Amino acid sequence: MSISEAELNRDEKILAAHLSDMVEDCCKSFRPCFTFFLTERECVVAENVLGRLCGSEDTPCFLAYGGYEGAQRRVMGIFPPYGEADFSLFPITAVKFTYRREDKLSHRDFLGCLMNLQIERRLIGDIICDEGKAFALMNDNAAELAVSSVTKVGRVGVKTAIADKSDLIVRHDFFKETSASVASMRLDCILASAVNISREKAAILIRSGGVSVNHIQRESVSHTVNDGDLLSVKGFGRFLISADGGETRKGRLHITVEKYL
Repeated sequence: MSISEAELNRDEKILAAHLSDMVEDCCKSFRPCFTFFLTERECVVAENVLGRLCGSEDTPCFLAYGGYEGAQRRVMGIFPPYGEADFSLFPITAVKFTYRREDKLSHRDFLGCLMNLQIERRLIGDIICDEGKAFALMNDNAAELAVSSVTKVGRVGVKTAIADKSDLIVRHDFFKETSASVASMRLDCILASAVNISREKAAILIRSGGVSVNHIQRESVSHTVNDGDLLSVKGFGRFLISADGGETRKGRLHITVEKYL
């Protein structure tokens, strides 16, 4: 997905300039360079910037990795020309927390605990919580601090260690699925169905900058939504759109809307 320089905010322009400097440093030193953990939106920006800077054989290559397959927050790695891009080189460590299954801890609990150690948010990737265990993907140095310091999360006692290679890290997303029919795949039509509002209200929300498609803000009501697109809507959450291509007898299009819970 493409994003223009005009669509970047101030912080994203700083990120773009920093990535340009990293590419130059990588070429001079012939050593890999890595960002901190980037948000999904920042990853889109980074991939666009690096795609323009690393387009030929004698320029660096790049990879995005968050410590496990399907990570949302990821580190961008820039590797020297003719060198090997390797996930194992990323400065990412998985920290495992174990506790009693009856104790309920959330993403917010672990993030608050880690940030209370003065660990910056950009040094922390995804946090995946399960019954009796949780994983935090972290910068190597931050992971060492967490392992040596965390014995409690809130009032719950935890055991903290570097995750074993045998530990399977999987993010569990939960959805509420609904089906709908729409007149077209225009953004205003899809948004109205997804959040159950009128097309007029959907248009106002879009034009006010409250809607992003695949992490890119869209202000055109006629923007075409495609199968598999992710809508982020201020005040309503995130929605995954699936279009099966079928039509009703009246020519409307069948879609499936999966809302992230």
